[in-house]
Amino acid sequence: MRIFISSTLALFLAMATLQVNAQVVKTPGSSAQVVTNSSMPHRGLSKSQVESRFGQPSLKQGPVGKPSIYRWDYNNYSVFFENNIVIHSVAH
Repeated sequence: MRIFISSTLALFLAMATLQVNAQVVKTPGSSAQVVTNSSMPHRGLSKSQVESRFGQPSLKQGPVGKPSIYRWDYNNYSVFFENNIVIHSVAH
Protein backbone atom coordinates (compact mmCIF):
# COMPACT_ATOMS: atom_id res chain seq x y z
CA MET A 1 0.00 0.00 0.00
CA ARG A 2 2.85 2.37 0.83
CA ILE A 3 4.37 1.78 -2.64
CA PHE A 4 1.03 2.56 -4.30
CA ILE A 5 0.65 5.85 -2.42
CA SER A 6 4.26 6.82 -3.17
CA SER A 7 3.84 5.98 -6.86
CA THR A 8 0.58 7.90 -7.10
CA LEU A 9 2.07 10.92 -5.37
CA ALA A 10 5.15 10.85 -7.64
CA LEU A 11 2.95 10.61 -10.74
CA PHE A 12 0.76 13.49 -9.56
CA LEU A 13 3.78 15.71 -8.86
CA ALA A 14 5.30 14.88 -12.25
CA MET A 15 2.07 15.78 -14.04
CA ALA A 16 1.62 18.97 -12.03
CA THR A 17 4.98 20.29 -13.19
CA LEU A 18 4.27 19.87 -16.91
CA GLN A 19 3.80 23.09 -18.84
CA VAL A 20 1.34 23.55 -21.63
CA ASN A 21 2.38 25.95 -24.38
CA ALA A 22 0.30 27.30 -27.23
CA GLN A 23 1.07 29.62 -30.08
CA VAL A 24 -1.32 32.11 -31.65
CA VAL A 25 -0.90 32.30 -35.40
CA LYS A 26 -2.26 35.37 -37.16
CA THR A 27 -2.75 35.22 -40.88
CA PRO A 28 -2.31 38.34 -43.01
CA GLY A 29 -5.53 40.09 -43.89
CA SER A 30 -7.61 38.38 -41.22
CA SER A 31 -9.25 40.10 -38.32
CA ALA A 32 -11.36 38.97 -35.41
CA GLN A 33 -15.02 39.72 -35.75
CA VAL A 34 -16.95 40.64 -32.64
CA VAL A 35 -20.56 39.57 -32.81
CA THR A 36 -23.08 40.69 -30.24
CA ASN A 37 -25.83 38.42 -29.01
CA SER A 38 -28.54 40.57 -30.55
CA SER A 39 -27.03 40.56 -34.05
CA MET A 40 -27.64 36.83 -34.63
CA PRO A 41 -30.37 34.36 -33.65
CA HIS A 42 -29.68 32.53 -30.39
CA ARG A 43 -30.26 28.92 -29.38
CA GLY A 44 -33.87 27.98 -28.71
CA LEU A 45 -35.65 30.30 -31.15
CA SER A 46 -38.09 28.74 -33.62
CA LYS A 47 -37.88 29.18 -37.39
CA SER A 48 -40.86 31.55 -37.35
CA GLN A 49 -39.27 33.67 -34.60
CA VAL A 50 -36.00 33.89 -36.56
CA GLU A 51 -37.84 34.86 -39.73
CA SER A 52 -39.91 37.55 -37.98
CA ARG A 53 -36.91 39.07 -36.15
CA PHE A 54 -34.19 38.74 -38.81
CA GLY A 55 -36.14 38.58 -42.09
CA GLN A 56 -35.99 36.12 -44.96
CA PRO A 57 -32.65 34.31 -45.37
CA SER A 58 -30.88 34.57 -48.71
CA LEU A 59 -30.76 30.76 -48.90
CA LYS A 60 -32.52 27.89 -47.11
CA GLN A 61 -30.89 24.45 -47.14
CA GLY A 62 -31.97 21.09 -45.76
CA PRO A 63 -33.20 18.85 -44.32
CA VAL A 64 -30.09 16.70 -43.93
CA GLY A 65 -29.81 13.59 -41.72
CA LYS A 66 -31.78 12.47 -38.72
CA PRO A 67 -32.67 14.49 -36.75
CA SER A 68 -33.33 16.90 -39.59
CA ILE A 69 -30.74 19.70 -39.74
CA TYR A 70 -31.52 22.86 -41.69
CA ARG A 71 -29.25 25.80 -42.54
CA TRP A 72 -30.41 29.29 -43.31
CA ASP A 73 -27.82 31.64 -44.80
CA TYR A 74 -27.93 35.38 -44.17
CA ASN A 75 -25.40 37.98 -45.39
CA ASN A 76 -23.06 37.82 -42.38
CA TYR A 77 -24.01 34.58 -40.65
CA SER A 78 -25.65 31.16 -40.98
CA VAL A 79 -28.25 29.72 -38.64
CA PHE A 80 -28.50 25.97 -37.98
CA PHE A 81 -31.77 24.36 -36.90
CA GLU A 82 -32.53 20.92 -35.51
CA ASN A 83 -36.03 20.34 -36.85
CA ASN A 84 -37.64 23.71 -36.00
CA ILE A 85 -35.31 25.06 -33.26
CA VAL A 86 -32.05 27.07 -33.54
CA ILE A 87 -29.06 25.06 -32.30
CA HIS A 88 -26.22 27.32 -33.51
CA SER A 89 -25.44 30.56 -35.35
CA VAL A 90 -22.10 31.10 -37.08
CA ALA A 91 -20.64 34.42 -38.28
CA HIS A 92 -19.03 34.40 -41.73
